[in-house]
Amino acid sequence: MRASNFSPPPRRLFPAWVRYASYPLLYGLGVPIVKTLEAFGRWPNPSLARNIRARMAHAFGDYTPTQGDVIICSFFKSGTTWLLQMTTQIAYRAQAEFDNIHHAVPWPDVPMPPMARLMIPLADPSPLANSPTGLRVIKTHLARAQVPWVPQARYVACVRDPKDVCVSGYHFLKALVLGPLAPSVEHWVKSSRARSCRGRSHAR
Repeated sequence: MRASNFSPPPRRLFPAWVRYASYPLLYGLGVPIVKTLEAFGRWPNPSLARNIRARMAHAFGDYTPTQGDVIICSFFKSGTTWLLQMTTQIAYRAQAEFDNIHHAVPWPDVPMPPMARLMIPLADPSPLANSPTGLRVIKTHLARAQVPWVPQARYVACVRDPKDVCVSGYHFLKALVLGPLAPSVEHWVKSSRARSCRGRSHAR
């Protein structure tokens, strides 16, 4: 059974000439700039990460979870998609059909707003209406204090060894977003450790 009635807009691919035309700018200007910034400890840009986290903090808005909500709470690259697949199939008694898990599972705190149009919105009622168990799954990477809590809803937390998170996150972002603009592994590890320490201090 279809897990939702959501239909994303068609995705347009870049023409090949656009990709090839971007190489001189990317390697001739972009790479030297980010390597210089990295040498001075400014890449990845700490303020950029802070701004993204601040924007995501209120992603749920005034939404109040219901007893039909199963909210998957996990950190970036910590087994989220694996858990979404399992919980969605449980909710649909192993009969859920979808082209992409994000066509059936809302992700309110998606970090890049242009991606939101390709994902089912939180306000779409069809996952709950189509679910034979009366349950629907919601994804979030937000901190505990930023996730709306009600005793009637269900919350599933997933954790992963931080070393594995660091390695997985590096390769994921390099392949999907940064490409040759990715920092060195050494700098990535150092910046990840610094972000983790700041997060623990903020939590306390």
